[in-house]
Amino acid sequence: MVRRGDKQNEALFDLDVIEPSGALPSSDTDRFRFHLAWPQHGQYSSRYDKANYCTLGLLQFAPQSRNIGDNVEFIAEHLAHICDATIVLPEFFLGSYTLFKSSIADRGTWADHLRPLQELSRRRSLTLVGSLPVAKAGRVANNVIILNRGTTQFSVQDKGKLFGKEISTFVSGEHTRRIKLNGLAVSVQICMDIVDPMPARQAVAEGARVILGPSSVSVDYLRTIHKARSLENQVVSIFCNRIGKDLDGIQYLGRSCIFFPDGTELSAPRSEEQLLTVTVELSQVKGFLERFGHVERDSTRLHLDIPHANDIVADHKSVET
Repeated sequence: MVRRGDKQNEALFDLDVIEPSGALPSSDTDRFRFHLAWPQHGQYSSRYDKANYCTLGLLQFAPQSRNIGDNVEFIAEHLAHICDATIVLPEFFLGSYTLFKSSIADRGTWADHLRPLQELSRRRSLTLVGSLPVAKAGRVANNVIILNRGTTQFSVQDKGKLFGKEISTFVSGEHTRRIKLNGLAVSVQICMDIVDPMPARQAVAEGARVILGPSSVSVDYLRTIHKARSLENQVVSIFCNRIGKDLDGIQYLGRSCIFFPDGTELSAPRSEEQLLTVTVELSQVKGFLERFGHVERDSTRLHLDIPHANDIVADHKSVET
């Protein structure tokens, strides 16, 4: 059930959670209420405590239709009135995805291009998360880029599950299970990385409450998987895609979305550039996860081929040691 409030464009999601027995909660004391609100432009109302609330969002647009400088200007313009927020950008957010080879550059070159966004992140207390094709130490990778309140971070992690032309160009990276962004524990999964359920699951076990997914896709497959990761792990999952046609004719899906652990979602349209933001009460996400952790354990295993599930889990644990 969704009830929309009358003040400050707020929404309250009431969850009638199914107990393990299959019965609905019998009283108000058994009911768990998960509160979400999305004031415009990331502003908090007076009743919100910033220490317990986090503004998350995504910017869906068409980087392939602009040059690097114009993309930087576009992002800065659309985030100029946002503050204290973590915003996900598309994969290769400063240019074409399919013709990425022409835009591969080293960290220094990218840092120069990103300087206006770095300054914006400092002034507005923003964290921007995306990816770029980066040449470093004799290799090229699809590198997670984090602009975090006045700093630019290149060495967070690289995309692991390469796709198409990426395979012959990039070195596959390792999944980082959990990253701390200003006290918020997250898991960053670039595009196809989200297909493997285990890194996100491990990140949640280590305290992650949000999955961030910079993406560039033309079909609904990864969008659906992001929703699955949100449900099975009981976290917020953000799928940020691009729109429009790429320079080689590929048509992108758009439909970027913020998925919530109650199965609801906040979605962008298929073909419009759009900024979405939502303010989440972190203690409620954590409480929901801790109370219904058995759902996460059971549902994650169902995503695997059951005869091989134990072997996969065993192999994953052996890598940890």
